[in-house]
Amino acid sequence: MLLLYIILSLNIELKEHATVTGSKLYLKDLVTADSQIQLKTRQLDRIPVGFAPQSGQWKSINRSYLDGVLSRENIELKWSGAEACRVSRKTIKNTSELLEATVTEWLQQYAPLSGKYTLEKLQAPVPHNLPKGEITFAIYSAAKSLRPGMNVLRVDAYVNDVKKKSFSVSIQLAMEVLAARTTRYIDRHETIQAGDVVWETIKTNRLLSPLVTKDQLSGCQTKIAIPAGTVLDWRKLEKTPLIERNQLVYVSAVNGSLSIRMQAKSMDRGGIGEVVRLKNIDSGKTFLATVSGTGEAKLRL
Repeated sequence: MLLLYIILSLNIELKEHATVTGSKLYLKDLVTADSQIQLKTRQLDRIPVGFAPQSGQWKSINRSYLDGVLSRENIELKWSGAEACRVSRKTIKNTSELLEATVTEWLQQYAPLSGKYTLEKLQAPVPHNLPKGEITFAIYSAAKSLRPGMNVLRVDAYVNDVKKKSFSVSIQLAMEVLAARTTRYIDRHETIQAGDVVWETIKTNRLLSPLVTKDQLSGCQTKIAIPAGTVLDWRKLEKTPLIERNQLVYVSAVNGSLSIRMQAKSMDRGGIGEVVRLKNIDSGKTFLATVSGTGEAKLRL
């Protein structure tokens, strides 16, 4: 009989420490968040690799042991990170506590990919009519879609490793973000200078508009008058306009080594790097171009 042995070109990073809630260990429990994503895309994240220690105790799982387990599945992985993972087990009293612990652990593993989140509130219907056995939960939602405030996660409930139910939970998240806070009163349509703000980490569970980042602040002006101590977001700022509506602008059209310069009429106002609508003076047709300077825009053909 011919056996198919799969050697995957995955660089899987083993963690130094891991904490689990169930009695069984899965490959995903022992590796970093980036490695979990790689395993999940190939449906390898829930490969069982043994039993967890008793609550309050720990055990060490090394690479050689994992190689032996995976060889029985005809799989070979490339390892990095720790030589061994020290695994401990958290004591869980009931199903609700287990669900909250699962969500919290998922946030700790996946949220750093898109931001630093803190779980403030969890609203979930505790699944009823589950058969007796060991209950575990698995979350299947995209961490990159998380945002401060209320979010909805899709959760699967397993009993003895068999999926029995799927349901949704609502979670309220707070996020630590780097924000610009004004140091003085700034009048309307005034250009922001570097000394007008201080950068600090704030914790928020509500963002009505994206915050301004360090690389975006240059070339911005205020839409409204802003008091000192205000956190800056895009409701209050705009790029300092270098092109005004109905202004004649010079457009550079580039196609490889070919460059054409012409005039067009702007239908929008815009600042550096912003896309505006322009109208061809001869044909009357509109097209899009990127503001590149005062009264100038660039178009890539």
